[in-house]
Amino acid sequence: MGIFQIIPQFSTTNGNPTMYQPLAFIVFVSACRAAKEDWDRHKADSNRNGFKYDVLRDGRLEQVESGDIHVGDVVKVVQNTMIPADMLFLGSAHAKGHCFIDKSNLNGETTLEVNTTWGT
Repeated sequence: MGIFQIIPQFSTTNGNPTMYQPLAFIVFVSACRAAKEDWDRHKADSNRNGFKYDVLRDGRLEQVESGDIHVGDVVKVVQNTMIPADMLFLGSAHAKGHCFIDKSNLNGETTLEVNTTWGT
């Protein structure tokens, strides 16, 4: 529409593009809002990456920040803590070898998902 405002034959403003000022304002406000959301997400990620988890390294458990967990690390996740990354469930302290996972922060569902170890 802004290009048509420049052409006097199509324009109702005699070739004066009056649409660009409001458009620039809307784009500026949208960019500021997106930058604030990105900054808030960055702060939340930094905070979340600082949580400590027990990771099996060199045959012993070490306290490692979740941001320093690598592919192939064996992580001990205790009850009522968040899972720090995509993980493969290897075992549980329950007699039947199962665990209950609350995925409400991922998909909004409040039902618990039951996972069992391989071979049970």
